[in-house]
Amino acid sequence: MIRLRVDSATARFPDSAWLTVVTDTPTIRATSWMVAAAAPTLRSSAGGVGTASDPDAEGEEDDMKADLVTEALERLGVSSTEPNRECLDLVYRRWGQMVPFDSLRKRVFQAAGAEGPVPGATASSFLSGWLRDGTGGSCWSTSSGLHALLKALGFDARLVFGVMLTDPDTRPNHGTVLVDLDERTWLVDSSMLFDRPFELPSSHGGTHRPDPVHPVGARRLADDRGWLVEWRPAHSELVVGCEISLVTADPGAWDQAHDRTRKHSLFNQSLYARRNTIDGIIAYGRNKLVNRDRSGQLATTHIADDEVARMLVDTFGYSASFVENLPEDELGPAFL
Repeated sequence: MIRLRVDSATARFPDSAWLTVVTDTPTIRATSWMVAAAAPTLRSSAGGVGTASDPDAEGEEDDMKADLVTEALERLGVSSTEPNRECLDLVYRRWGQMVPFDSLRKRVFQAAGAEGPVPGATASSFLSGWLRDGTGGSCWSTSSGLHALLKALGFDARLVFGVMLTDPDTRPNHGTVLVDLDERTWLVDSSMLFDRPFELPSSHGGTHRPDPVHPVGARRLADDRGWLVEWRPAHSELVVGCEISLVTADPGAWDQAHDRTRKHSLFNQSLYARRNTIDGIIAYGRNKLVNRDRSGQLATTHIADDEVARMLVDTFGYSASFVENLPEDELGPAFL
């Protein structure tokens, strides 16, 4: 891997570096993209904790080192230098293709007794784990990581609470990221993963973006406390509602909501993983690999128990050393 470091005097990357990443496996074929790293300016990333070689360096403080942000942006191939719409589109698209929404670290954590900080309790811990093993996380940890990178690039990004209406009695049960840009509010959700930022309506009218792969719509809630977003999960044809708050989440309350998932979460009993491809979505759970193609059609492949580990490495790009430590699924609620 090419490692680029921010120059301490200019706060910029060195000259451009390019590499090609291609997914070409027996299961998922012909998904490729170009990854570029070329001199994005980083805005105020304070020195602190976490390196790519230490994904479990959890802590209550999360002052990320500039080189961790730099390495994450390099891996994503972010070359834009200004916090504009073009840059936001690029970051979010690459994030969806390369950073999975998954339960891998959570499953290892739960099987070990669920002691200590939950996986990805800080943005630095989350990004370190992804850089080392390709692991993602829940809405809480992926949102923290995406939020940190957007802030480092100079975006007016904020973490907010949400409520997935599949479990309306648990409030909040979702965390996400909003970006205020060009007098508009954009939803860049790291688990719904729309492929493109979605503009939330500023008035009480609704908006809808028809898309065969990533359909999404939203309307303002009657009491002006936020929005109702309707979206379709990767593995299902059902439409799911999610209330999104417009108020920035208190950091302490955010950490508490994340920590509560050690006792109640769809991530706790079984393995789930999803990420976008260039023209579709792949998702896995309970021995089923689901592929949604560019037309929006779903195809499901059964994965035998003795083939799961290889599939996770070849198709999703996880490190073999991490995958070999995954526990077996347990009975209980699951995404898929």
